[in-house]
Amino acid sequence: LFIVLACIGIGGKYGGMGLGAGGGLGVAILVLGFGLKPSSPSITAMLIIICVISAVSILQAVGGLDYLVRVAERILRKKPQAITFVAPILTSVFTLFCGTTYVAFSLYPVIAEVAAEAKVRPERALSATVIAASVAVAASPMSAATAGMLAILHEYAGITLGQILSIALPSFFMAAIVTSFSVYKRGKELEDDPEFQRRVAAGEYEFMHTEQKKEYVAAPGARKGVAIFAIGVVLVLILGSFTELLPSWDGKRLSTPMVIQMIMLTAALLIMIVGKVPSNKFNSGSVLMNPLMILVKIIKLRWIHILSYDQMVSRKINNQTTRCANSI
Repeated sequence: LFIVLACIGIGGKYGGMGLGAGGGLGVAILVLGFGLKPSSPSITAMLIIICVISAVSILQAVGGLDYLVRVAERILRKKPQAITFVAPILTSVFTLFCGTTYVAFSLYPVIAEVAAEAKVRPERALSATVIAASVAVAASPMSAATAGMLAILHEYAGITLGQILSIALPSFFMAAIVTSFSVYKRGKELEDDPEFQRRVAAGEYEFMHTEQKKEYVAAPGARKGVAIFAIGVVLVLILGSFTELLPSWDGKRLSTPMVIQMIMLTAALLIMIVGKVPSNKFNSGSVLMNPLMILVKIIKLRWIHILSYDQMVSRKINNQTTRCANSI
């Protein structure tokens, strides 16, 4: 445990890729130094991540993510006084939908602006939103976190996507609401805060709503791209929850991870066709830069996980076999 934590701490100083590289160092020490048996990385989880991130990056290329950000901004401005509750839930819903916090990152400046205009301390809404959006990734059917969880649980215990989400989604939303309540009255009201009053009097602070903004015009394929992606998400939820709808061969049913891969790649192609965006633009989105770091992390986490899990399963099977033999 000390070796794992130390390697994660060292790699964490260098960002996402550093975490994966640090995990590789930890695995090397555990395997080569202590003789622990490693397992193969989860190829299933990696394929799901590649397919989902590809679809999201193409959605970004056609302007779909920017369109979602604008929709969220309009909703936030309708209820500015309730920003502390609306912002975390709304941002989390978009994160659940896309499986990435990219939309959340784009909304943070908007949340700060709306809160300031409503005379609400921005850190209340922002602190709750940052936490909620980050945790929402673990409850999203489209995220890399859920892909890794599904690949492992489906392989070892036959757990379906619906079973995972039936626990993850209610737990997440309850936690997000409690988080919002915990910061609802944190600190003095903005207009009563001495430091804020001093900055306004000194001319160091200007409300951001005074800036003139250009009117947003959605890209031609943005709305259609979002609709196609949404249909894909719904199909994944339905087929991942009701596995009896899937075809089977020789008594073995089509696996949920493979269904996710097929649907997401199909959605990606349809978004390409509808969006009519040049192919070189699909490779330049910021969302597409995440998969490599995620895949490295999956390799690290999978090996460390299996070091203990395979041994646990092996001991459990041996114990059951021994009990059966004794009973006979």
